[in-house]
Amino acid sequence: NVKEPFLFENIDLNNIIFYKTKKTNGKRIIYLKYKNNDKIDDLVTQTPTLWSIKKPKKIGENLHDLEIPLIGKREERVNKFIKFLKKLDKFIIQSAKNNADSWFNESHNVTYLNTIRESNDVNIKKGFIKLKIIKSLDFKTVLKRENKFKLKVDEVTENSWMKSIIQIFAIWIKPNNQFGVYFRPII
Repeated sequence: NVKEPFLFENIDLNNIIFYKTKKTNGKRIIYLKYKNNDKIDDLVTQTPTLWSIKKPKKIGENLHDLEIPLIGKREERVNKFIKFLKKLDKFIIQSAKNNADSWFNESHNVTYLNTIRESNDVNIKKGFIKLKIIKSLDFKTVLKRENKFKLKVDEVTENSWMKSIIQIFAIWIKPNNQFGVYFRPII
């Protein structure tokens, strides 16, 4: 029951709200919401169609990583998405500076991991994003083929086109003050 995602090019980053902080296993999680007119919503958007070259990698009992290169069907859409992600990074870094005393153990020696990761593969010039495929009591990422047929995580194939509806869910901060944005893939 996902509402219509926001178009990433229409998201006003100044409407992001840091609404709740939670500490778990030494990490600090700062949950994000989005002020849309007079309502507070989840910040959900859709990626452009991207070329996924790898299968999901199991990293926990019900948790998989999926690295998705920023290679797409429509280069213009991918470039706009990259521009949005870079603006999001700048916004989060500035917000971290503004909230350093409450977010970090100490405000020096802080390291931000960009939403766009660099690749060692020479064919992936624009980098990649990393999504976690989740299956828990609270939340489950829905996987579909052709937006119709449900898939199990081991049925996700490499070298295929994909889109994802993602929630820009939280900022995670490790005890060593390394931090970044957590995208929760919904579909």
